[in-house]
Amino acid sequence: MKNKYCILAKSIVMAAFLFFCMACQKDDTPIPDVGMSTDETNWLFRADTTNETSFSISKKSYWRKSWDEDTCCRVLILGENSERMYKTVKFANMKKTICQEWLLEDLQTDFFNKYRVIPSNDGPTPGYYYLWEDNFGDADSEVFDEIVRNYDDPENVSESGFHIPTRDDIVTLGKIIKNTSKIPEDLVLSYQIVTWNGVRTKMSRFWIDSPDPDKQEGCGVCVQWLSCQNDKMVYGFPNDRNAEMKVRLCRTITKQQW
Repeated sequence: MKNKYCILAKSIVMAAFLFFCMACQKDDTPIPDVGMSTDETNWLFRADTTNETSFSISKKSYWRKSWDEDTCCRVLILGENSERMYKTVKFANMKKTICQEWLLEDLQTDFFNKYRVIPSNDGPTPGYYYLWEDNFGDADSEVFDEIVRNYDDPENVSESGFHIPTRDDIVTLGKIIKNTSKIPEDLVLSYQIVTWNGVRTKMSRFWIDSPDPDKQEGCGVCVQWLSCQNDKMVYGFPNDRNAEMKVRLCRTITKQQW
């Protein structure tokens, strides 16, 4: 009987330890091996398990409508000293009962205070990189409702509903296009060349707004794809409030907004 209580006590202690270690770590805390990848210093990464990438994809399994000169898939985003037209892309399931609209470009507004431009490996710039804690802690949909406008409307009316993607938004997009590994391709994400675990590879990532239990206050959450991992989507939890990353806005739309 004593051994049973001893085993039970050890099990409870181990469970509590694992739960604690899943959180975004402090700078001076070593990150233990609890089944989450720690490929980047002071970051935790967890593979996406909500929408596996093993779907069979038919030739016409979803709708995708992106910007060109003949469509209205574009918005105007205001800044403190500038305004800029953005291309967008719309996704829908075959019945158009689930529809989303995403920026087809990285956010580049000076509406927020701290950002910097990082040169792209492909050419000029892939967009502004934003600090999570200093900019987006209180950035809800109302903020973007103020600065996102209908590009084609002469009265410059607001295009409401755009926001920093949530985890649910990412999962919904994955369900529409049937494959989370296709997200970088369908959103035309830019890649950086990085060295990951000693391997030179391409990487793309952007911020999401998530109340994930694996992050602590002051930590951001991102989604990331690495070409050396066949673009399998993972969630990242940085413990650095100055971590910089790109931003893509999205919104849920109706069939009538298609």
